[in-house]
Amino acid sequence: MEVVVKVFNLQYGGAFKNLNVECNMMKSIHHQNLIKIISSCSNDDFKALVLEYMPHGNLGKCLYTSNYILDIFQRSNIMIDVASAVVYLHFG
Repeated sequence: MEVVVKVFNLQYGGAFKNLNVECNMMKSIHHQNLIKIISSCSNDDFKALVLEYMPHGNLGKCLYTSNYILDIFQRSNIMIDVASAVVYLHFG
């Protein structure tokens, strides 16, 4: 399994108070349109997430760079997939 490690900037300390609690909750969520959190690492001077590797990059890269040219049909499908993930997160 390929993973990526996302290391956080600790200058925004308040945002990371409950990182471990939220990560443990998110590890149990399984939806085809949500990246999987494999694990987390947290102490006073270091915070990171171990995430599923996405070989094509993130959604922002697809939507906002000239490397990808998406037509209205593809963008509509992405909107539907994002909405599906949001509904799953809010209602299960």
